[in-house]
Amino acid sequence: MIDDIEAAMRELVELYSRDDLAGALSQAEEVLLADPDNPLALLVKGVIAEREGRHLGARELLERAVSVAPEYGDAHNSLGIVLFRLGQSEEAGRRFARAMALSPKDSRPRTNLANLRRVEGRVTEARSLYEKAIALNGGDIEALTNLAMLALEEKKVAEARTLTEKAYAAHESALTCYALGVVALKQDDVATATRLLGRAVELDPRDRRGAGLRLASIGAAALPERASPDHVAQLFDGMADGYDKWLVDRLRYSGPAAVAEALDSVRPDRKLRILDLGCGTGLSGQALRPKASVLEGVDLSARMVRIAETRRVYDRLEVGDLLSTLERHEGSWDALTAVDVFVYHGDLEGPLRACRRALAPGGVLVFTLEEADPQALTGEATYLIQSTGRFAHAPESIQPLLASTGFRTTLLESISIRKEEGKPAPGLVIVAEVSP
Repeated sequence: MIDDIEAAMRELVELYSRDDLAGALSQAEEVLLADPDNPLALLVKGVIAEREGRHLGARELLERAVSVAPEYGDAHNSLGIVLFRLGQSEEAGRRFARAMALSPKDSRPRTNLANLRRVEGRVTEARSLYEKAIALNGGDIEALTNLAMLALEEKKVAEARTLTEKAYAAHESALTCYALGVVALKQDDVATATRLLGRAVELDPRDRRGAGLRLASIGAAALPERASPDHVAQLFDGMADGYDKWLVDRLRYSGPAAVAEALDSVRPDRKLRILDLGCGTGLSGQALRPKASVLEGVDLSARMVRIAETRRVYDRLEVGDLLSTLERHEGSWDALTAVDVFVYHGDLEGPLRACRRALAPGGVLVFTLEEADPQALTGEATYLIQSTGRFAHAPESIQPLLASTGFRTTLLESISIRKEEGKPAPGLVIVAEVSP
């Protein structure tokens, strides 16, 4: 039993500041035994839950912290982050604003609100908030790196280099190494990019930012079989709020319509049990719903799934990896769809075999790929990693691979999936039926 609560709280702060999450969690629970409404212990438990991906549990703990300590700026800020992760953007914005009012000298709420405004497409407001955060704290690496990424989008590469160098000088981390490495690539500074991206992978072996993919794209690392699931989840969590507007309005995204039309061409006038792999925000679900007797979806991004839920077109949704999901559904589905999903897989054999096992007799798989430039492929390679971090595949390799994994190819057609830098991005829509 804790005798000195103040000393216990100091130890809690020390453990958390050292990133000893197990120790901090244990200490927070000890503090809460002595003081069940201790706001610091509730905050630490909530933040740890959020870092571990337990967003609903984190929200409950942080709401308790705010309830018992309404003037606790850190609790409002941390609750805002969790709400943002859960897709509750409006309430997240209010929490960040409240934290800013309570802690006017803390840069973090401004940075978090800027992140929210950026994914909402409110770029001018995001830039202003990042600049104010940096004025408060010149070492706010998240504000510096995210403002640099805005500068890159606006083709202000020199500004981006200055900002990322400041962030890296303030603190070497996976984030700052990755950001400066990306900017160096834009300036054709391959040596610096290789060193920093490699360091980013060392600092974050889960490679949540995709540094390993960047290295592979410039020939500085072996070609991976797939993108890290943690990277894909973080990538799409970060773009979830503005995803539909960006894809449909700016990039003229055609994948969902192409897959729905292809499915209808081989199964006209039939209602199917469909599993939508990588369902995202549900754009594909909207296109597929008229074909479905049952429509379920799975995606790595929790934020994308939360948005898909609001469309009310799926009978069931889950957050998870497609391979582990398919393993639980052997012989269950009339149709599987994968729109812009296998672009994060280089070696398709494993996913295709898993799809084959999950399909019922007579089942069909419909998916899209990005088409590789044949001149960019080397040796016997059938796929490559692009500068976008997505894989592209050689069309002539697909039919033999499908045959070897238990499918026959019914359709393999070239399409433009989206625009990339203002130009049509060459892609493929493929229909593969289970071989008799």
